[in-house]
Amino acid sequence: LFFKLRSINLKKCLGGKMTTDTISFKQATELAKKNLTDLVENVKNITVEGVEHTNKYEVTLSYTIDSNSGRDNSGLSSLAQIMGQRREKKLFNISEDGTFLGFKDAKKSDS
Repeated sequence: LFFKLRSINLKKCLGGKMTTDTISFKQATELAKKNLTDLVENVKNITVEGVEHTNKYEVTLSYTIDSNSGRDNSGLSSLAQIMGQRREKKLFNISEDGTFLGFKDAKKSDS
């Protein structure tokens, strides 16, 4: 399932600086992270898994969800919550001009 979502303005996200028509790998990665934190609640431990560029940037990010907010973090309850955490992995599509095109689950590798 591919989500088409409202794009975040690149100039606003990256401090209003945009001197070329094509954004850099770093800008595409920062835009993907910004959209992740804006669209998914309680995200933490974001890791860049990869970035590819053909006619658009494809940024793969992995992260965990902090499900412990506002809960009792003592004893076995805390241990059970930690053991139940897993990393999510999403593929973010960013156009060459910095428009956020959407994101979807990243495919698992067969290795």
